[in-house]
Amino acid sequence: AHLRVVTNPKDSVSWNRLLLLIEGIGPRTSQSIIGSVMATMTSTGHFLEGLKPFCKGSHYSTGLQELYDLLGKLNDGEFAPAEKVAWVCHYYLPLLKQRYDDHPKRMKDLEHLQTLAERYKETGALLSDLVLEPPNESVSDIALPDQEDERLILSTIHSAKGLEWHTVFILCALDGRLPSLYSFMSEEDLEEERRLFYVAITRAKENLFISYPVKIFDRATGSVLSKPSRFIEDINAGLLETWTLIEES
Repeated sequence: AHLRVVTNPKDSVSWNRLLLLIEGIGPRTSQSIIGSVMATMTSTGHFLEGLKPFCKGSHYSTGLQELYDLLGKLNDGEFAPAEKVAWVCHYYLPLLKQRYDDHPKRMKDLEHLQTLAERYKETGALLSDLVLEPPNESVSDIALPDQEDERLILSTIHSAKGLEWHTVFILCALDGRLPSLYSFMSEEDLEEERRLFYVAITRAKENLFISYPVKIFDRATGSVLSKPSRFIEDINAGLLETWTLIEES
């Protein structure tokens, strides 16, 4: 929410979430502050000015001043997303300890977010990917070591960023799927697909299986895909062991 209000100061839902974290601020006060922020943006164009009147003379002023200082740092475009996430984690840790009994678990999730952020150059791109691929489990639940019951985890490449497993299977590694057909017309898009492939193959600690069918019909384009991903050719042949599975009749 802290990064979202800096990227889009008109996001009243995110404003409400981060304001309610401050001790002494309830729903009514939160709405008053949000109203001040929106009004100030209309008149001056700078959202932080709307917080200033509330940063003194009340029992929540100290907490709001700390938020003001944080948002001022986050609003500086010169810093990388990972640095900004680190500042949010530092600000958020005392609030986690105060409000949640499971704060160590929640902090691990924030540390995972910081790992993800290191792969991005722009905060907007990070937030967009989080909207498209939101984490649906805590990283503590996904990556618990030495579990007695083995589990199969299905994940998109985006959601797997920052995580590792003993064995990883990459499915349907065909030209047209990985990379996507839609990336063929742009070198920039193709390079982005190549980076995704790199993310996928580096999730494996011990074993990596890259699989693809002999052919598959793509309904979206009406074409038959049968060529292995061009990215496989970039891997040193000495590292690969080729298997062909044939269904017995």
